[in-house]
Amino acid sequence: EREPGLPLFLFGHSMGGLITLNYVLHQPEGLQGVVASAPALVPPQASLPLRLAAQALARLSPQTQLDNGLDVTGLARDTAVITAYQKDPLVHGKVSARWVAEFQKTIAWTLAHAEAFKPPLLIYHGDADRLVPIGGGQQFFEKVQQPDKKYIMYPGGYHEGHNDTHQEQVLADLQNWLVAHLP
Repeated sequence: EREPGLPLFLFGHSMGGLITLNYVLHQPEGLQGVVASAPALVPPQASLPLRLAAQALARLSPQTQLDNGLDVTGLARDTAVITAYQKDPLVHGKVSARWVAEFQKTIAWTLAHAEAFKPPLLIYHGDADRLVPIGGGQQFFEKVQQPDKKYIMYPGGYHEGHNDTHQEQVLADLQNWLVAHLP
Protein backbone atom coordinates (compact mmCIF):
# COMPACT_ATOMS: atom_id res chain seq x y z
CA GLU A 1 0.00 0.00 0.00
CA ARG A 2 2.90 2.37 0.72
CA GLU A 3 4.53 1.69 -2.65
CA PRO A 4 1.74 1.04 -5.14
CA GLY A 5 2.90 -0.33 -8.45
CA LEU A 6 6.05 -2.00 -7.11
CA PRO A 7 6.19 -5.79 -7.31
CA LEU A 8 5.64 -7.58 -4.01
CA PHE A 9 7.49 -10.77 -3.09
CA LEU A 10 7.25 -12.67 0.19
CA PHE A 11 10.20 -14.55 1.68
CA GLY A 12 10.16 -16.88 4.66
CA HIS A 13 12.82 -19.10 6.20
CA SER A 14 12.21 -22.21 8.32
CA MET A 15 9.18 -21.56 10.54
CA GLY A 16 8.85 -18.28 8.65
CA GLY A 17 8.66 -20.35 5.47
CA LEU A 18 5.71 -22.27 6.91
CA ILE A 19 4.05 -19.03 8.01
CA THR A 20 4.63 -17.46 4.58
CA LEU A 21 3.18 -20.41 2.66
CA ASN A 22 0.21 -20.62 5.03
CA TYR A 23 -0.44 -16.88 4.76
CA VAL A 24 -0.31 -16.96 0.96
CA LEU A 25 -2.82 -19.81 0.88
CA HIS A 26 -5.17 -17.51 2.81
CA GLN A 27 -4.22 -14.26 0.99
CA PRO A 28 -2.84 -15.11 -2.47
CA GLU A 29 -3.61 -11.87 -4.29
CA GLY A 30 -1.15 -9.18 -5.31
CA LEU A 31 2.07 -11.16 -5.07
CA GLN A 32 4.69 -11.33 -7.78
CA GLY A 33 6.20 -14.43 -6.17
CA VAL A 34 6.96 -16.34 -2.99
CA VAL A 35 10.25 -17.78 -1.72
CA ALA A 36 10.42 -20.40 1.03
CA SER A 37 13.86 -21.29 2.37
CA ALA A 38 13.96 -24.64 4.23
CA PRO A 39 10.26 -24.34 5.08
CA ALA A 40 9.24 -26.12 8.29
CA LEU A 41 6.71 -28.41 6.66
CA VAL A 42 7.69 -31.66 8.30
CA PRO A 43 4.67 -33.95 8.32
CA PRO A 44 3.87 -35.14 11.85
CA GLN A 45 5.96 -38.26 12.56
CA ALA A 46 5.02 -38.90 16.17
CA SER A 47 3.04 -41.98 17.19
CA LEU A 48 -0.68 -41.60 17.79
CA PRO A 49 -0.36 -41.89 21.61
CA LEU A 50 2.32 -39.18 21.63
CA ARG A 51 0.23 -36.88 19.42
CA LEU A 52 -2.81 -37.41 21.66
CA ALA A 53 -0.73 -36.69 24.77
CA ALA A 54 0.61 -33.49 23.18
CA GLN A 55 -2.92 -32.38 22.26
CA ALA A 56 -4.12 -33.06 25.80
CA LEU A 57 -1.21 -31.13 27.31
CA ALA A 58 -1.95 -28.21 24.96
CA ARG A 59 -5.55 -28.14 26.22
CA LEU A 60 -4.88 -28.78 29.91
CA SER A 61 -1.72 -26.73 30.32
CA PRO A 62 -1.13 -24.63 27.19
CA GLN A 63 1.53 -22.45 28.85
CA THR A 64 3.71 -25.43 29.79
CA GLN A 65 7.18 -24.74 28.46
CA LEU A 66 9.01 -27.46 26.54
CA ASP A 67 12.56 -27.58 25.26
CA ASN A 68 12.49 -27.03 21.49
CA GLY A 69 15.27 -29.60 21.00
CA LEU A 70 17.02 -27.48 18.40
CA ASP A 71 20.57 -28.62 17.61
CA VAL A 72 22.11 -25.25 16.75
CA THR A 73 25.15 -26.89 15.17
CA GLY A 74 22.83 -27.76 12.29
CA LEU A 75 22.24 -24.12 11.37
CA ALA A 76 25.42 -23.63 9.34
CA ARG A 77 29.05 -24.68 9.28
CA ASP A 78 30.21 -21.18 10.23
CA THR A 79 30.72 -21.08 14.00
CA ALA A 80 30.17 -17.31 13.97
CA VAL A 81 26.59 -17.93 12.75
CA ILE A 82 26.00 -20.40 15.58
CA THR A 83 27.52 -18.07 18.18
CA ALA A 84 25.41 -15.13 16.96
CA TYR A 85 22.30 -17.29 17.18
CA GLN A 86 23.14 -18.40 20.72
CA LYS A 87 23.75 -14.79 21.81
CA ASP A 88 20.52 -13.49 20.27
CA PRO A 89 18.39 -12.29 23.22
CA LEU A 90 15.21 -13.34 21.39
CA VAL A 91 16.35 -16.97 21.25
CA HIS A 92 15.37 -18.87 24.37
CA GLY A 93 15.08 -22.52 23.31
CA LYS A 94 11.57 -23.03 24.67
CA VAL A 95 8.13 -23.47 23.14
CA SER A 96 4.75 -23.78 24.79
CA ALA A 97 2.59 -26.90 24.59
CA ARG A 98 -0.03 -24.87 22.76
CA TRP A 99 2.57 -23.64 20.26
CA VAL A 100 3.51 -27.27 19.48
CA ALA A 101 -0.14 -28.17 18.87
CA GLU A 102 -0.76 -25.10 16.69
CA PHE A 103 2.47 -25.67 14.78
CA GLN A 104 1.43 -29.23 13.95
CA LYS A 105 -2.07 -28.09 12.91
CA THR A 106 -0.60 -25.38 10.68
CA ILE A 107 1.74 -27.85 8.99
CA ALA A 108 -1.12 -30.28 8.35
CA TRP A 109 -3.45 -27.56 7.00
CA THR A 110 -0.76 -26.02 4.79
CA LEU A 111 0.19 -29.38 3.25
CA ALA A 112 -3.48 -30.31 2.77
CA HIS A 113 -4.16 -27.09 0.83
CA ALA A 114 -0.98 -26.85 -1.24
CA GLU A 115 -2.87 -27.49 -4.50
CA ALA A 116 -4.54 -24.09 -4.10
CA PHE A 117 -1.22 -22.19 -4.02
CA LYS A 118 -1.37 -19.51 -6.74
CA PRO A 119 1.69 -17.22 -6.99
CA PRO A 120 4.99 -18.23 -8.60
CA LEU A 121 7.00 -20.21 -6.07
CA LEU A 122 10.64 -20.90 -5.26
CA ILE A 123 11.51 -23.40 -2.53
CA TYR A 124 15.12 -24.16 -1.69
CA HIS A 125 16.66 -26.45 0.87
CA GLY A 126 19.97 -28.06 1.78
CA ASP A 127 19.94 -31.84 1.74
CA ALA A 128 22.11 -32.00 4.89
CA ASP A 129 19.64 -29.91 6.93
CA ARG A 130 19.36 -31.60 10.34
CA LEU A 131 16.80 -29.11 11.70
CA VAL A 132 14.05 -29.30 9.08
CA PRO A 133 13.90 -32.47 6.99
CA ILE A 134 13.43 -31.82 3.28
CA GLY A 135 10.42 -34.11 2.87
CA GLY A 136 7.78 -31.57 3.86
CA GLY A 137 8.97 -28.91 1.42
CA GLN A 138 9.19 -31.47 -1.37
CA GLN A 139 5.70 -32.72 -0.57
CA PHE A 140 4.29 -29.18 -0.65
CA PHE A 141 6.09 -28.40 -3.91
CA GLU A 142 4.79 -31.54 -5.62
CA LYS A 143 1.19 -30.71 -4.66
CA VAL A 144 1.33 -27.12 -5.94
CA GLN A 145 -0.57 -26.88 -9.25
CA GLN A 146 0.96 -23.52 -10.24
CA PRO A 147 3.25 -24.33 -13.20
CA ASP A 148 5.64 -21.46 -12.38
CA LYS A 149 7.42 -23.18 -9.53
CA LYS A 150 11.01 -24.16 -8.85
CA TYR A 151 12.64 -26.39 -6.24
CA ILE A 152 16.39 -26.16 -5.63
CA MET A 153 18.23 -28.74 -3.55
CA TYR A 154 21.74 -27.81 -2.38
CA PRO A 155 23.90 -30.92 -1.91
CA GLY A 156 25.52 -30.87 1.53
CA GLY A 157 23.64 -27.69 2.47
CA TYR A 158 22.73 -27.03 6.10
CA HIS A 159 19.59 -25.30 7.41
CA GLU A 160 20.54 -21.67 6.78
CA GLY A 161 21.64 -21.76 3.16
CA HIS A 162 22.03 -17.99 3.14
CA ASN A 163 24.63 -18.35 5.95
CA ASP A 164 26.29 -21.63 4.98
CA THR A 165 29.34 -22.44 2.84
CA HIS A 166 27.23 -22.37 -0.34
CA GLN A 167 25.66 -18.99 0.43
CA GLU A 168 27.00 -17.33 -2.74
CA GLN A 169 25.19 -19.90 -4.89
CA VAL A 170 22.01 -19.58 -2.80
CA LEU A 171 22.01 -15.79 -3.08
CA ALA A 172 22.77 -15.90 -6.81
CA ASP A 173 19.93 -18.39 -7.40
CA LEU A 174 17.58 -16.24 -5.32
CA GLN A 175 18.54 -13.08 -7.19
CA ASN A 176 18.15 -14.78 -10.58
CA TRP A 177 14.70 -16.09 -9.67
CA LEU A 178 13.54 -12.72 -8.36
CA VAL A 179 14.84 -10.86 -11.43
CA ALA A 180 13.17 -13.40 -13.73
CA HIS A 181 9.85 -12.69 -11.99
CA LEU A 182 9.96 -8.91 -12.18
CA PRO A 183 7.30 -7.40 -14.44
